[in-house]
Amino acid sequence: MDIQSLPLPEPFIRACKNKGITSLYPPQAECVHNGLLEGKNLLISIPTASGKTLLAEMAMWSRIG
Repeated sequence: MDIQSLPLPEPFIRACKNKGITSLYPPQAECVHNGLLEGKNLLISIPTASGKTLLAEMAMWSRIG
């Protein structure tokens, strides 16, 4: 899933691109499909270095953006 296609504020998308983040890992995309950006509560248990911090940032930006 391309990060640009997500319904997130442009400053967040731009910051991701500047860090070289252009697409989501499969577990991250699954979280988006399961309602992360719609405010649904999710318990995310995925391996280290699979993008949990980015998911938390995306959830926050979806609420404040």
